[in-house]
Amino acid sequence: MANVDIPRGFVPVSMLDGSPYVASVRHFSTAAGDGTLIGIGDPVELTGASQTVSGIVYPDCARAETADIIAGVCVGVVPETRESTIYRAASTLRILMVETGKDVLFELQEVSGGTALTVAAIGLNADFVVADASTTTGLSGVELNNIGEATTNTLDVKLVGIVPREDNAIGEHCKWLVALNRSQWANQVAGV
Repeated sequence: MANVDIPRGFVPVSMLDGSPYVASVRHFSTAAGDGTLIGIGDPVELTGASQTVSGIVYPDCARAETADIIAGVCVGVVPETRESTIYRAASTLRILMVETGKDVLFELQEVSGGTALTVAAIGLNADFVVADASTTTGLSGVELNNIGEATTNTLDVKLVGIVPREDNAIGEHCKWLVALNRSQWANQVAGV
């Protein structure tokens, strides 16, 4: 059976040591002048600016692109009203809940096309491919790139394994376990 194509970006699932996922969420702001939508599961980077909201200073972040230093992954958006979107709409100042833990494993779906990754890729590093989040579900469109995996320590993520589920198999849209390699909070490590 073919894998289902449901990109959701980076989904935290456990800690690197195998223990259950323990959230290490920090709050970041987004500048109203940033015209990029940010969905749940999108990687974010620090911008060097900040916003003061209700007397609290928050560091600004923006959606990260491949090769950026990643501050974390958006796991939620603080609602302003009960009509607020669950994603950060473009050009709005919002407070994001960002998973910043350097020892978190994420589930990330492999892209369509290309040459599917194999078990031999475990331990290598790879990049992700950015795509806009869904304005219906609020979920990220970011996926794992299956081109260019290597030992290079400047690639975005480390391939840790394949998500062990009956509905997941090697091939197009395979769900992989990855750790952030280009994290703001950790040293980059070469693949094996």
